[in-house]
Amino acid sequence: MSRAEHGFTLIELLICIFIMSIMGVSIALSINQVLRSSEVSGQRLQEIRDAQHLVRVLDMDFGNITERYSTVNGQRIMLLSNKGLFHSESYGAVFVRSGYLNPGGELARSDLQKVAWRLKGGKLERHVYLLTESIGSDESDPKFSPVAEGVKDFRLRFFSSSGWQETWTQYSVLPPGIEVSIEFRNGEILRRVYAVRKRGV
Repeated sequence: MSRAEHGFTLIELLICIFIMSIMGVSIALSINQVLRSSEVSGQRLQEIRDAQHLVRVLDMDFGNITERYSTVNGQRIMLLSNKGLFHSESYGAVFVRSGYLNPGGELARSDLQKVAWRLKGGKLERHVYLLTESIGSDESDPKFSPVAEGVKDFRLRFFSSSGWQETWTQYSVLPPGIEVSIEFRNGEILRRVYAVRKRGV
């Protein structure tokens, strides 16, 4: 009797099933690895985008801090920054920046904008005031929006004639330089240094 008439033996079938099982497991592992790599790559890409957005907002605010008084808790200041400001878990800051876009001067406002920063619940948050001279709830209960998440610490340092210092108490003048340090929970640290340009009050 020929092999075609006899068919496959049980052992041959078992060997075939075993080989196909190994191939199936290998293919499944390969697909799983590809999916995991794609997920990690996508997550890392999102982290890079988030970091780029954070840097843009930092540069927009701290890079354009201007010599303009505003009122904070009834006090006239150019820059107020200390630990616990606005219930921050680290440093907080409030100041006026220039560069607030007003294309063609069509809107009835200046290019100045009052902003505040704080760290709350692992989120670096920012508040934009409606007016440089805030009134009502805009002053007493500012509404913060998250700019970055997974933040462990937010620190500011200020350059003066005596070097870098942790606090700034000269409310009527701006420091020549400001250093912003942001430490993330994954251990990464973002540090930016800004030279404060004189623009006139």
